[in-house]
Amino acid sequence: MGLDEEVHVYIRISFLGIGDIDTKAQQFNADVLVEARWADEKIEKKGKSKKYDGYDPELLAINLIECREQRKWYVFEPGWVHLHWKISGKFYEKMELQSFPRDVQDIGVSISSMIDAELIELHVDDTKTFTLNRKAFKDDQEWHLFSHVEKFKVPEIQNSPVQLEHTAGHIQANCRVLRKSGFFLWNSVIMMVSLLLQSFTIFSLPVNAPARLANGVALLLVAVAFKLSAAGSLPQLSYLTYLDLYILAGLMYLCMIVISILLIGEYRFYALMMGPNEEEVHVYIRICFLGIGDIDTKSQQFNADVLIEARWADEKIEKKGRSKTYDGYDPELIAINLINCREQRTWYIFEPGWVHFHWKLSGTFYEKMELQSFPRDVQDIGVSISSMIDAEFIELHVEDTKTFTLNRKCFKDEQEWHLFAHVQKYKVPEIENSPVQLEHTAGHIQVFWFSSMKFRLKIPIVQGDH
Repeated sequence: MGLDEEVHVYIRISFLGIGDIDTKAQQFNADVLVEARWADEKIEKKGKSKKYDGYDPELLAINLIECREQRKWYVFEPGWVHLHWKISGKFYEKMELQSFPRDVQDIGVSISSMIDAELIELHVDDTKTFTLNRKAFKDDQEWHLFSHVEKFKVPEIQNSPVQLEHTAGHIQANCRVLRKSGFFLWNSVIMMVSLLLQSFTIFSLPVNAPARLANGVALLLVAVAFKLSAAGSLPQLSYLTYLDLYILAGLMYLCMIVISILLIGEYRFYALMMGPNEEEVHVYIRICFLGIGDIDTKSQQFNADVLIEARWADEKIEKKGRSKTYDGYDPELIAINLINCREQRTWYIFEPGWVHFHWKLSGTFYEKMELQSFPRDVQDIGVSISSMIDAEFIELHVEDTKTFTLNRKCFKDEQEWHLFAHVQKYKVPEIENSPVQLEHTAGHIQVFWFSSMKFRLKIPIVQGDH
């Protein structure tokens, strides 16, 4: 065999076992047996040896990243040399993930030669079968391994600087796997569907309820977390997978819900400010203390259960009735000094020409205390009710037709305080062009939405001796 004579090498690749397939790193573990044969006239008899002093095709596995173990031996037949090369290691495979998580991947091994293409010719060995041991597949919980092996030759590319290292081309053997999408179906798709279904509960809340926007934003943030979780199981891609498109569609839907909540709020505001109904509405308010809990002097807070009753005229109401919902006028009442609401419930009672709104509120209220006479001080603790509507379109009144009541039997802090029986009620009128008043009536966020008038209901109490 001359030094300048082209040598024909026939290659066969067998997959002895396939281990874990790492989608994010685009790698897989495998045990591979590479068999190569070429002619040698000097071989006259059969034999087997670990060494061979003749021709070396200088084979290499192009996509081998990490070789844990390898072993070579030679089998001789008259006129032929058979090289057996067993490789155990980690191989790289670029994955096409557009159809993720229902994608099909070709994972394979590429064998080439370091000898120039003019001196060696690689061929697929068609005399032997390229085999695959499916019983030794270790990642069958995530993937389904097909039984066939695809074999082909990638020819050399002339005058290509990329192919200078392996100008002889390479022999490729691929096996095909299908991803089992059950994990992503239950942990991403179904959970995303549940989030989208939960978004419909937002519309069951009153239009002016702050929880509408809070719930919409919370669901949107959870969907973003799902998107990041799905992206964490994939490599950085320049395109979108099917799962990405699905989650992004859900995100867009939730974004539209949040935007619609904002637009509905803005529409209601401008409808009240600039709409055809510019007539001032008179709302009569009554406040009842159902129970008073602990009074915290240090934090200037107290717990209470309060019933707020508001009534206004509505000519459309023709008969008596009761309902949890009402599609007519909404005075958009708020409790200004409410810090933490533990529970609330609303309902409506109708009389001919009138709507009676009932709002039961349980929570923690703020009250600034005057402590000059401490520890023999008298405090006024109260609840302030205002409206989010501008003062030009609503007039709040003290309800003089009913008594403002106080349930002294449900006073829980009687060990430290004495609760007087009378209730003081009065109206604090709006203060024109006062930024201080706007800050108190608007709450923390929606400053410009609130009216500058409020009711205040106060209960004098005196601190006991200790």
